[in-house]
Amino acid sequence: DFYLSRDHISRDPYLPYVTAVVAHSQRLARCLQDFHERVFYLDHDCRYLLPKMQPYRTEGPLLWVGYTGNLPYLARWLSEHSLPSQLMVLTDQPGRVPLPDAVQEIWTPRRQQEYLRFARAALDIKGVSFNQEMRPPEKLEMFLSNGIPSACNPESSLFNHFREDGFQIVDPADHTRWFSAEYHEETCAYAKVLRRRLDVGTVGKRMRSILETLL
Repeated sequence: DFYLSRDHISRDPYLPYVTAVVAHSQRLARCLQDFHERVFYLDHDCRYLLPKMQPYRTEGPLLWVGYTGNLPYLARWLSEHSLPSQLMVLTDQPGRVPLPDAVQEIWTPRRQQEYLRFARAALDIKGVSFNQEMRPPEKLEMFLSNGIPSACNPESSLFNHFREDGFQIVDPADHTRWFSAEYHEETCAYAKVLRRRLDVGTVGKRMRSILETLL
């Protein structure tokens, strides 16, 4: 979330002095390998898993979760696209970025868990700047791991991230596929993979392995 360009990375005064770098973004990890010899990718654990994956729903709100700094990208997308259901936005500063067709609420772990239980679907919209392209996929992975049909804009680096991982995430402009029972089934099948891989214990073992490599 810090670097704005490759030049920004090259001018980081601390990077040459760290023993290793661990990144939650595969794209950022690959980029950092040009600037440091010890770079590791580590999945972000999914700490907000519901006990069961959510059922297919034909009604309910759409969910967006994230930092206020990312809302301008959502606002720009909404100015050019429509959504068939109410959009609920959970963020750190509700109202700072106007979203006329959305309801904004303060993010809390409890409120997020509540919305995960009855959201019809979820989406994430990213920009195309260097910083945005390096963002990790943990928000979408959280939605998908809970069986919530999720979408992201095709120009987002995350769209390709999921395709490379074997899951064809949907374009939020494609309402037919996004809200179909078939896509929900695909989501739940992929969720089983994510739940195993993003389990706190699994990620913890990977982190331990990285640390042992450095000792």
